[in-house]
Parts: sequence; structure tokens; C-alpha cells
Amino acid sequence: MSSEVAAPEAVPSASIAAPRRTSDGGFTLLETLIALVVASILAIGLVRYVAASHLLARHADESFAVATLIAELGGALPASADMGSFDRSGQRGDLRWHITSRLVRQPAPPPSRTIDGQQDNPAPAQPEATPQSLWRRYAVSIDVTRDGALVDRAETIRLGPAPKEAAATMDAQ
Repeated sequence: MSSEVAAPEAVPSASIAAPRRTSDGGFTLLETLIALVVASILAIGLVRYVAASHLLARHADESFAVATLIAELGGALPASADMGSFDRSGQRGDLRWHITSRLVRQPAPPPSRTIDGQQDNPAPAQPEATPQSLWRRYAVSIDVTRDGALVDRAETIRLGPAPKEAAATMDAQ
């Protein structure tokens, strides 16, 4: 009799490590937990994005309100001789505003010189009143605050009529 020993069948190693599935086709507990963690991370990111966009939209609305207020106040400045002493304050909603203006001193132009260094056109002792001297430059500043904190400041130079004594000097000539 010959005795032959049958070799055992080789079992594939992949079939041992693979999770066993039942015939109902459901997910394992581990797969379900991983899906919940991924969904939670995505939801947290979405909530942060929505909150940040809401804050940006609110900031844009506030900035637009401040810019509109400054534009309205700047457009309503008087073109009168009292621009040099202009000082007003007010409030709109939760925004407080303050407008000030001051006369900007214009330096006298330097006298013209000739090539040899002698003065060709010395400055007169009494400046003449010219049409240009009927206008003055005024530095205007508009400050907008909320709860005592400066929100925005706008500064500009405006032309305004000269004080009445300059106009009277021009009329007398």
C-alpha cells in the first residue's frame, strides 16, 4: 500500500485579514464612527466659514455707513467766510462725528532773482489784493467715533472765500 499524504491547501493570507461581511450588507461600527468624525470635521469647518463671512459682511456694512456719513458731511460743508473757525459735532445712530477746519497759511513766494544774485522783483511792502487773494485754503478734518473709539478720519483741503477784510481791500482798489 502506498501511503500518500495529501498536502494541505494553501489559505490565502488576504482572506484572513479582510473583515468578514454578513449577507445583509451593513457597515461595521468602526466604519460608521469614521464617517461621523469626517462629517463632524466638515461641519465645524462650514460653521467657521459662515461665522467669518457674517463678521465680514457686518464689518462691510459698518464701513459703508461710516463712508456714507463722511461723504454727506463733507458735501454739506459751507462755502462761507467762517470756514476758518468751523467746528461742529453731531450724532447719527451710534456714530458720533466732529468736523473742524482751520486756515492753511500760504507761504509768501520767494522773490525772483537775476543771474548776478540781485533782486529783480522785490516783494512789495503791502501785498496787493488780487482775485487769487479772495480765496483761502482750509484744512478740514472729519472724525467719526463709536463708543469713544475713533472709527475713521477724513482730511481734505477745501477752497473757501477769504475773510471779509480781504474782499473789502479788493473792492477798495
